[in-house]
Amino acid sequence: MVFDVGPGWETQRHIHPGHVFVYVTEGTIDVDVEGEDLRTVSAGEAFYELPDKPMVARTASADEGARFIVFQVGPTGQPIMLPHPD
Repeated sequence: MVFDVGPGWETQRHIHPGHVFVYVTEGTIDVDVEGEDLRTVSAGEAFYELPDKPMVARTASADEGARFIVFQVGPTGQPIMLPHPD
């Protein structure tokens, strides 16, 4: 799945039911996973997310969007992300 997001983009707090692999092709995003240090991921870099870990992602710049490819390995028929009940 390819995502094109604009400046100031931010997800709600959520989880992924499967293993998620992300490759950033343009721009930079911040990935804030509960219990981990904030990661800044730029074009040409990739990262991995464990299932069921609450997280938020956002563009790192208020002036620049980002493009990234997401590949999830998990239960068939499950959505790529689910809202995390706070």
